Amino acid sequence: MSKVNIAKIAKDVGICSENLVSISESLISISEKVATVAKVIAEIVSEFQGEPDKPAVETKPKKAAQKQVEAKEETPEPVKEYTFTEVRTFLADKSRAGHTAEVKKILAAHGADKLSDLDKAEYAAVMAEAEVLE
Repeated sequence: MSKVNIAKIAKDVGICSENLVSISESLISISEKVATVAKVIAEIVSEFQGEPDKPAVETKPKKAAQKQVEAKEETPEPVKEYTFTEVRTFLADKSRAGHTAEVKKILAAHGADKLSDLDKAEYAAVMAEAEVLE
């Protein structure tokens, strides 16, 4: 009959239990991250549910009868007009990048609890503020 080395078995059991503890801690961390992602997705879906995608309306500018001669620095840059879908997509990307709280603060600063409550006139300002989030 072979000799059983109880000390070696006890040591191996201890190593296994340490590994199990480490694995369980990793699983807890992963589950917390999955829960956060699920929460963000649920917020995005609930916020944008029922909002039809509105296509951007593009119009060709009319030719001016006369050319206006002005200094380049005096003419303000035209403000881009964003569609609901463009803003929604951009803010959703920022939320997925971990800036959900900042996106909510930006919307609140412009008088909206959610994007569908935001006035279209505020789209450009919201986009400008969200662009600086990294």
